[in-house]
Amino acid sequence: SAALISALEARGAHVALWSSGAEALVAMRRAPGFDLFIIADDQVNLTAHQVLSEIRKDPRFEETPILVASSAEDAEDLYGEMASAILTGGDDMGSSLDDALAGELTGERARAASQAAQSAAMLGELASAGGTDLSAALSGLGSAVETRSDEVSIPLMSAMGRAGVPALMTNIAAVLADDSRSEAARSAAAVALGDYFGRGNTGSEEVLESLRSAALGSDSFDLRLAASRALGLVGDGNSLLRNLREQD
Repeated sequence: SAALISALEARGAHVALWSSGAEALVAMRRAPGFDLFIIADDQVNLTAHQVLSEIRKDPRFEETPILVASSAEDAEDLYGEMASAILTGGDDMGSSLDDALAGELTGERARAASQAAQSAAMLGELASAGGTDLSAALSGLGSAVETRSDEVSIPLMSAMGRAGVPALMTNIAAVLADDSRSEAARSAAAVALGDYFGRGNTGSEEVLESLRSAALGSDSFDLRLAASRALGLVGDGNSLLRNLREQD
């Protein structure tokens, strides 16, 4: 379904679709690897159980997560021995995907993540060099900084801060406010906002509040300093910056 595809892509997955189990098995044997299989139980040629069995016969995929999308009440009994989980399309879909994608990347998702990281690094280098208008290239990548790994999001935020696209600052502020993100990512978000303000731009109250919270919080000195510097560039954090420098 569209919701399932969107949920997978939001988690950094490269999604490949096949109209039948037979087509999927042919592709599986040709491809170097996959990180996750999702099988619908309403197959047109092979049964879902047959597809599951064929995947598990391949030594490469003995431990690969396989989710079965089914609304059958006895789905656990039918597929439980070979499937990692049953997707019903309910509220637990997100957690089931997170659990399935928590392992080490080895297949298409690994290649997609690597390509995204390379692209983000290139955009960051172009932004640092200057002279190139990156606003069009970056405008559709706001959600990526919130959902992708540090390897992708950190250079993207750097490029966004230098490119000065106002609409993207909310996404960067969301990274800064997210306590579950790494200190490196949150510090990079504060620095990117500082780069943006350093070019004479202004920010929304939401963005400024995320910086104030970071500057006054209990996080590391480096993170609080980066947030205070960004605020100082809009005349909102000079006293905070002085206090932090006195603590150093």
